[in-house]
Amino acid sequence: GQAYNPDCVVDTHHPPVQSGALRVWPNPARDALFVRLEHEGGAQIRLSDVFGKIVLEENMPGMETLLTVSSLPAGVYSLEITANGGKQVALVSVIR
Repeated sequence: GQAYNPDCVVDTHHPPVQSGALRVWPNPARDALFVRLEHEGGAQIRLSDVFGKIVLEENMPGMETLLTVSSLPAGVYSLEITANGGKQVALVSVIR
């Protein structure tokens, strides 16, 4: 396993997509998460568990998509959206 490291470095190289450009709902989610971007051009979506393991990865060709999370165990996940050279991260909860 991985241990907590207080000296962890946060990657600030990637700017956010845009302030307020990302909407994710419902949070917490049971079966599905809706993701909406406020711009055209598509995005890459990654959902990772608390250990950093990618549990879902897909391309988002439009401005909105539905992520099915019904097969994931309850917990907190990191949702990373990469679009137009920028990156934005949101924490989402899956409940059972």
